[in-house]
Amino acid sequence: MRLLSLNIVGFRQHLSTGVWLANGLSGIIGANGSGKSSLVEAIAFALYGSKAIRGKIDDVKTRGHGKDLKPEVSLLFELGEKVFRVDRTFSDAALYFGGEPQPIAQGHRDVNSRIGHLLGMQYDEFVAAFYTEQKGLEFLSGKKGAAERERFIVRMMGYDKLEKVQELLRAERRDKKNELLGRSAALGNEQEFKDRIELERRKLAELDKSRSEAAAALERAERDYDRKIRDFKSLEKQAEIFDKH
Repeated sequence: MRLLSLNIVGFRQHLSTGVWLANGLSGIIGANGSGKSSLVEAIAFALYGSKAIRGKIDDVKTRGHGKDLKPEVSLLFELGEKVFRVDRTFSDAALYFGGEPQPIAQGHRDVNSRIGHLLGMQYDEFVAAFYTEQKGLEFLSGKKGAAERERFIVRMMGYDKLEKVQELLRAERRDKKNELLGRSAALGNEQEFKDRIELERRKLAELDKSRSEAAAALERAERDYDRKIRDFKSLEKQAEIFDKH
């Protein structure tokens, strides 16, 4: 998923804010209390509704602008080659495909279900893999060790899933090999033995191919991880320059 734009009205510090997101890594820089975390919270709210809200729902509305002002969030995002827009308030939600005028899902329950299906994860999985509040970024302060920071980033970017796939493939290959050895010992007919050996060899070859593909995917992910770390360090330097001025 790639975020394209975010428009919010009456949401915490943001009376009316629009953000367009370019390709690559984006950084949100600003003074304490300026609404940086609220932008990220608004994204999670657009996707998953009130369960993404910090604290009480009544505290979300921008203060000092009357009871008629209702928090609204509109998020435009790209998934594969398809573009979706989700509009959400506390009373209703709608999900649109492309520029179609009619929603493909209406109401909080239907929208949450459809987005969960599109993204392949529910809110708890989204939080665990991609969405981290400011208080969850203590690893950047140096209080956490390098190994813990690395584990956090690997989990946040989903690279740990590729490692688990490799582990499963290795275990499956080991089980097949043991099964092959067990069957070989029990076979009495030479031709049947050869046929089964050939069949199991083909299965092992397929497993080796799957493991190689997973290894290649992991290598690509590691390169992408290194690139994102470089981008992140560059943003850190820009933030330091911003703080000095």
